[in-house]
Amino acid sequence: MAKFELHVYDAESEEVKKTLQRNIIPVSLFIKYQMFSEKLTKNKITNDIDMFSALKDLYLETFPALTADEYMNNTDVAEVLTMFRDILVKATQISTGKGKNA
Repeated sequence: MAKFELHVYDAESEEVKKTLQRNIIPVSLFIKYQMFSEKLTKNKITNDIDMFSALKDLYLETFPALTADEYMNNTDVAEVLTMFRDILVKATQISTGKGKNA
C-alpha cells in the first residue's frame, strides 16, 4: 500500500473513480510543503480560498495524474487536509529520530 493516497470521486455517485498513490515525497517537494506550512503558521495565508488554491498547486505536483478540475470538484476536503498533515508529521518524525527511516 502506498504511503500517500488521494481518492478522486465521481461527482454524482460519490464513488471512488480513481486512487492516486505516492510512495515517496521527494525532498524538493517536501520543501514546498514545509514552506506552505510556514506561511500558514505565520498567517500569510489568511483565508480558505487562498489555502486550497495553494494546496492545489502542491497536489498537482504531488500527483501528476490529478487535474485541477478533479482537485477542485472530485476530491474530499478531509482527505486533502489529512494527507497534508501526514506528510508534515512524517517529516517531523524523521527529523526528530522518531520515524522508522531515521
